[in-house]
Amino acid sequence: MINGKRKLPYKRWHLMRSIAKSVICASVGRIL
Repeated sequence: MINGKRKLPYKRWHLMRSIAKSVICASVGRIL
């Protein structure tokens, strides 16, 4: 139960981090 609860927030955090990475890459590409 505890393991299952910890997996969901981690997955969501990983997804948000992935999206943030794409946004940052797009911004850097635009500046360059």
